[in-house]
Amino acid sequence: MLKFITNNWQAKLVCLILATALWAYVAIGESQVDNLPGNIPLKIINIPQGLVPILDQDTVQVKISADRSVWNIISANSISAAIDLNGLTQGTHEVQVSAQSNIANVEIVEVVPNKVLVRLEPIAKKNVSVKVQVEGQAGEGLVPGDAVISPDTIEVSGAQSVIEKILEATAIIKLNGETNQIEKNIELVALDSKGEIIKNITFSPKEVKVSLPIVKAGTSKTVGIKVNTTGQPKSGYWVSGIITTPDVVTAVGASGILRGINYIETKTIDIEGIDASVTKSIGLNLPSGVSLTDDIGQIKVEIKVTALGSSKELFTKI
Repeated sequence: MLKFITNNWQAKLVCLILATALWAYVAIGESQVDNLPGNIPLKIINIPQGLVPILDQDTVQVKISADRSVWNIISANSISAAIDLNGLTQGTHEVQVSAQSNIANVEIVEVVPNKVLVRLEPIAKKNVSVKVQVEGQAGEGLVPGDAVISPDTIEVSGAQSVIEKILEATAIIKLNGETNQIEKNIELVALDSKGEIIKNITFSPKEVKVSLPIVKAGTSKTVGIKVNTTGQPKSGYWVSGIITTPDVVTAVGASGILRGINYIETKTIDIEGIDASVTKSIGLNLPSGVSLTDDIGQIKVEIKVTALGSSKELFTKI
């Protein structure tokens, strides 16, 4: 046995090395099939003139097949996904999603979903006012003053059903201990009742110039919280009480601004069709030039709904 192993050992060693290298090459080159990490944003091409697309979802997930070595360099940016609206008319359509890779030797195995619903609506336009929403805190002992916006009215365009719900444009300024007046151009957004950005709309101009003075905090004032609601409970039910936690906040600002403020409003809560009590976390709509002593992002709002004919236990705090 020993003679068999040692006989021509140099040739056998070379064969072993070559076999090991071949195995390593095959193992490294073996394809791996898996979902690409992250979601791929959908691009929209050939939008029909005069119409605006609204998608039921704007991202997809893609499964690919690629050599293991390729997986080390590929990312969500390596794949593009798109829908083509060429020839479509106003209404709702189911549209095929196509995907492709910008890296060689990558095979698209599956796109989920492979079709999306697209609603094409006429373009609508209207003019809305611009407001400044200040987030964060100025330097110690300082507060934002009354902002000056230019222009203070702009045009917004988009799908008709979306534009009908937009009442204003918002320029968001985030403070982080600033001590001097802020002069900057701010890109505009529109916010829904939950404070989330509304997509698929266009502002003209896209940004406004905001001048925000940073002034000494002249005074503070404890004020109540007013809960904004929209809609009505289900037929046969009524809102029997609203409680906020906290029930008051301490507003800080220049005395001239605080003089006319007796409460801080919440963002709008939709209660359309509810038939049971609900508890929600909601943000506050701070007037320009006003901040809070505590950096409260959201408050808790409990809305009590009671069936008609039940005992009316009122405990509203506004």
